[in-house]
Amino acid sequence: MNQERIFTGEIPLFDDPRQAGEESRVRPAPLFLLADSQLLFWQDEAGRFVDRIAAYTGPGAPRCAYLGASNGDQPEFYSIFLAAIEAIGPAECRLVPATPSEEEREFVESADVILLAGGDVDLGWRAFEATGIRTIIERRYWDGAVIVGVSAGAVQLGTAGWPEEDPDNPFATFGFAPFVVDAHAEADEWANLRTVIRARSEGARGIGIPSGGGLLYHADGTLEAVRHTLAEFTLRDGTVTSAVIFPPKRTRRNRHRGRAGAAQEEHHADGAELRREDAEEPIPRVLFSLLQVPRPGGWRSDPGFPAIDPKQSSLPPRAKAIS
Repeated sequence: MNQERIFTGEIPLFDDPRQAGEESRVRPAPLFLLADSQLLFWQDEAGRFVDRIAAYTGPGAPRCAYLGASNGDQPEFYSIFLAAIEAIGPAECRLVPATPSEEEREFVESADVILLAGGDVDLGWRAFEATGIRTIIERRYWDGAVIVGVSAGAVQLGTAGWPEEDPDNPFATFGFAPFVVDAHAEADEWANLRTVIRARSEGARGIGIPSGGGLLYHADGTLEAVRHTLAEFTLRDGTVTSAVIFPPKRTRRNRHRGRAGAAQEEHHADGAELRREDAEEPIPRVLFSLLQVPRPGGWRSDPGFPAIDPKQSSLPPRAKAIS
């Protein structure tokens, strides 16, 4: 085993290049890959995580499209999304079903935020391809929309997905993040992710996002762990090596002018990423414990997450839901 310390320096949220009077090519916003919905309600000393999403939506009420194809368009999960969006202020939100109408497709075409819901990776991906929504999401990403993937949605933003419990039959996905992604699978030490990586070509990389954690993939290729430590796997000489990536320390928050002159958050980070590398050895459970990665049990066991019963909750007063 060897260790290397990689000093990352500051990791700010980037200015949006679409400023008034500026004609430079649009740079994609960071990808937000979340293991589950916890981060949408989480905050630390630097502020609320959801504000980091809002920072890229520009002035006025953002248009937010929730794509529920992966979970069968279940309205109770959409209500959790609405509760999270309420925190950023007025917003125009819509649940876009697996088979969208022309009007719903147009809404996605103009959305500032597109959230790919959790559920079944294969089910959602087949719906995106069959309806042409995949092409719209790709176009919106390169045009600067904020793309958020939760659980299965996070997997779809990487380079490969696989049917439920069948990692031997992976299929290509968006590839916006240039690595394979898995979420909340720390209980089995990322067995499916390891299987997928082992079958790929030399240098293939995979990232496991533990329950309650997240990953920001920035436009310059910077990878930022959020809240909890990430598991990283790389295929080297036919062997899967493992590592862990710590979240950077966020030390302060400033406001500056962002898209079209709107106020935008800037978060700075300092410190280091520490990678621990093991050849073909499972990451020890004790390591996850020491790094305060949550134990298996689901997001409802996290004391920092509000106890929301989607079937009991009403729609947030400030998030305009369009049926």
